Amino acid sequence: MQDLAAPWQCSRQTVYDMFCSARTFSPQHIDAAIAWLGLDDFDAAELRLLGAREAGWAIDTRYILEDLAHERPVPIAR
Repeated sequence: MQDLAAPWQCSRQTVYDMFCSARTFSPQHIDAAIAWLGLDDFDAAELRLLGAREAGWAIDTRYILEDLAHERPVPIAR
Protein backbone atom coordinates (compact mmCIF):
# COMPACT_ATOMS: atom_id res chain seq x y z
CA MET A 1 0.00 0.00 0.00
CA GLN A 2 2.73 2.45 0.92
CA ASP A 3 4.51 1.78 -2.39
CA LEU A 4 1.87 4.03 -3.96
CA ALA A 5 3.58 7.05 -2.39
CA ALA A 6 5.90 7.42 -5.40
CA PRO A 7 3.27 7.36 -8.19
CA TRP A 8 0.89 9.49 -6.12
CA GLN A 9 3.71 11.94 -5.30
CA CYS A 10 2.96 12.07 -1.59
CA SER A 11 4.33 10.70 1.66
CA ARG A 12 3.76 7.17 2.91
CA GLN A 13 1.73 8.54 5.81
CA THR A 14 -0.58 10.33 3.38
CA VAL A 15 -1.18 7.07 1.49
CA TYR A 16 -1.98 5.33 4.76
CA ASP A 17 -4.35 8.15 5.77
CA MET A 18 -6.11 8.00 2.40
CA PHE A 19 -6.83 4.29 2.78
CA CYS A 20 -8.04 4.75 6.35
CA SER A 21 -10.36 7.67 5.62
CA ALA A 22 -13.89 7.35 4.29
CA ARG A 23 -13.23 9.52 1.24
CA THR A 24 -12.93 8.12 -2.26
CA PHE A 25 -9.87 8.20 -4.50
CA SER A 26 -9.70 10.78 -7.25
CA PRO A 27 -9.51 9.73 -10.91
CA GLN A 28 -5.91 10.98 -10.94
CA HIS A 29 -5.00 8.64 -8.08
CA ILE A 30 -6.67 5.73 -9.85
CA ASP A 31 -4.89 6.50 -13.13
CA ALA A 32 -1.53 6.76 -11.34
CA ALA A 33 -2.14 3.39 -9.66
CA ILE A 34 -3.10 1.86 -13.03
CA ALA A 35 0.12 3.12 -14.62
CA TRP A 36 2.23 1.98 -11.66
CA LEU A 37 0.66 -1.50 -11.65
CA GLY A 38 0.89 -1.79 -15.44
CA LEU A 39 -2.71 -2.92 -15.85
CA ASP A 40 -4.10 -3.76 -19.27
CA ASP A 41 -7.07 -1.87 -20.73
CA PHE A 42 -9.67 -4.32 -19.42
CA ASP A 43 -8.41 -4.29 -15.83
CA ALA A 44 -7.90 -0.52 -15.95
CA ALA A 45 -11.50 0.01 -17.07
CA GLU A 46 -12.75 -2.28 -14.32
CA LEU A 47 -10.77 -0.39 -11.69
CA ARG A 48 -12.06 2.95 -12.97
CA LEU A 49 -15.63 1.60 -12.90
CA LEU A 50 -15.22 0.40 -9.30
CA GLY A 51 -13.74 3.76 -8.32
CA ALA A 52 -16.65 5.64 -9.87
CA ARG A 53 -19.18 3.42 -8.11
CA GLU A 54 -17.45 3.92 -4.76
CA ALA A 55 -17.52 7.66 -5.39
CA GLY A 56 -21.30 7.46 -5.60
CA TRP A 57 -21.87 7.44 -9.35
CA ALA A 58 -24.91 5.40 -10.30
CA ILE A 59 -23.43 3.60 -13.29
CA ASP A 60 -25.60 1.09 -15.09
CA THR A 61 -23.32 -1.37 -16.86
CA ARG A 62 -26.06 -2.28 -19.35
CA TYR A 63 -25.20 0.90 -21.22
CA ILE A 64 -21.42 0.51 -21.28
CA LEU A 65 -20.78 -3.22 -21.55
CA GLU A 66 -21.73 -5.53 -24.37
CA ASP A 67 -24.39 -8.08 -23.57
CA LEU A 68 -23.36 -11.19 -25.47
CA ALA A 69 -25.73 -13.54 -23.65
CA HIS A 70 -28.48 -13.02 -26.24
CA GLU A 71 -26.22 -13.69 -29.22
CA ARG A 72 -26.00 -17.19 -30.61
CA PRO A 73 -22.84 -18.53 -32.20
CA VAL A 74 -22.93 -18.58 -35.98
CA PRO A 75 -22.77 -22.15 -37.30
CA ILE A 76 -19.83 -22.93 -39.53
CA ALA A 77 -20.76 -24.29 -42.97
CA ARG A 78 -19.02 -27.53 -43.82
